[in-house]
Amino acid sequence: MHKTTPKYSQSEAQEAGHDDIMRINEFCKGLGVSRSTYYKLLKAGKIEPPLRISLRARGHLKSYFKRLTEAMKEQA
Repeated sequence: MHKTTPKYSQSEAQEAGHDDIMRINEFCKGLGVSRSTYYKLLKAGKIEPPLRISLRARGHLKSYFKRLTEAMKEQA
């Protein structure tokens, strides 16, 4: 089985001065969308791909979530 090295770990991201990471479920709840809608937005290029936290875990930086929601409010 092929294993890849994680892109970021949450502790490494925080040590490097990055903010907290929101897991995909928390990100979806904050946007008010389902996981299937999240993946449709991801496929359409309307949201950035999540960071790799571990081999299976993915998430977005909270600062990205804030920028995204502010941009969505401006468009509405």
